[in-house]
Amino acid sequence: VNVYVYSSGSVEAQKLLFGNTEEGDLLELFTDFFDTTIGNKKDSGSYKKIVEKIGVSPEEILFLTDTPEEATAASKAGLRSALVARDGNEELTEEHFQNFLVIESFGELFGDDDDEDYKRLEGEDNGEVDDEDEDEDDLGEEEEEPEDDEGEDEDDA
Repeated sequence: VNVYVYSSGSVEAQKLLFGNTEEGDLLELFTDFFDTTIGNKKDSGSYKKIVEKIGVSPEEILFLTDTPEEATAASKAGLRSALVARDGNEELTEEHFQNFLVIESFGELFGDDDDEDYKRLEGEDNGEVDDEDEDEDDLGEEEEEPEDDEGEDEDDA
C-alpha cells in the first residue's frame, strides 16, 4: 500500500514531523508528500493534480480527512473519501454520515463482507449503501494520515 500525505503544512515540516515521532523515524512508511503548493485542499483541482503525480486512476485512491469540505473536493475529483471523526474537530452532521464513510480508527477500514461501512467504502457511490443490499440483509441476517486537531497537519491521499 502506498501512503501519501497532503497537508497544509509544508513538505519540509511534514518530513520533520514524521521523522521525529515518539515511535521514531516513520518516513519510510510514506511514498510521497504534498502540500498546498499543489493547490487548496478544498479545491477538487488539487486532488486531480495529485492523481496525475501519483499515476493511478482516482478511484484507486482513498483520501482520509477530518474536514468534510476536503472530502467533498476529493470526491468531486473522483477519489474515494472517508471522514476521520476525532475529538476536538467540528461535529459531523447526518449528511456527512450519509455521504461518506466515517471512521474513528484505521482498523475500521478493513471490515468483513457484512460490515455496512465496508460495503460503503467498496461501493461505486463512495459512501452510499445500496438500498437493495440493505433490504436483503434485513430479511434474514442480523464497516495515510489524518490531520491534527487544528486541521493543520497531515491528510493521506
